[in-house]
Amino acid sequence: MEVWQADAAGFYDVQKPELGEATFQGRAVLQADAQGTCHFRTIVPDCYPIPHDGPLGKCWRR
Repeated sequence: MEVWQADAAGFYDVQKPELGEATFQGRAVLQADAQGTCHFRTIVPDCYPIPHDGPLGKCWRR
């Protein structure tokens, strides 16, 4: 299972060119056990708006 979490400004690591391609922040790949169960602990993320300058923003405005 892939887990992605945005930062307090609403950005994912792939939206931050200053981090570089090899730096991961707020993401993980988790493996389930034989029964398909997976547990992990995280923080509650901040709310953030939908970016209006991308494809999702175009869909949202319709």
